Amino acid sequence: MVVIVILAVSLLEALFILPSHLAHLKEDSSKNKWVQKLEKWQGSFANSFNQFIDKRYRPLLDKCLKHRYITLCSAIALLLIVGGYGYSGHMGMILMPEVAADEIEAGVRLPVGTTPDQAAKVAHDISNATQRMFEEHNLYEVAEGIKTNVRGTKFYRCGNCDVAPRPKGYHRRGGNRTLA
Repeated sequence: MVVIVILAVSLLEALFILPSHLAHLKEDSSKNKWVQKLEKWQGSFANSFNQFIDKRYRPLLDKCLKHRYITLCSAIALLLIVGGYGYSGHMGMILMPEVAADEIEAGVRLPVGTTPDQAAKVAHDISNATQRMFEEHNLYEVAEGIKTNVRGTKFYRCGNCDVAPRPKGYHRRGGNRTLA
């Protein structure tokens, strides 16, 4: 709604206020030579562009409007060909590739009325389960650690447990281990 109001006010300014401001502008004959060259180039470009529209684009547009059903069918056929090519797998790219995340996150949404102590216990249980997973699969070599977070109000509580990976090339110093 706000965007519509702002666009309406902008349209009113463009239609009523801007022309009155432009009417009070005076020709300045003491312009810099670079400004004069730029204005000359802009004028020649505008003339060339208008000539292109009149001699090339307008006749093509008239033909397309005269044969509108052929134009419509051609546009739909082109849309189907391009869409089919995109879905065929021949483009050699994936529009939304699956990328490995930098963190592993487990979240729990708790019911309304959960006390902070209950939420903390759930977060502690998640942390303990993650700790057991670290120990069973020796994840200390590839991950930095575990971060547990409990947040919310009396109407909404949730707990998160994040696991952040270690940077590549980082090795923990151990008893008999050597650094690569």
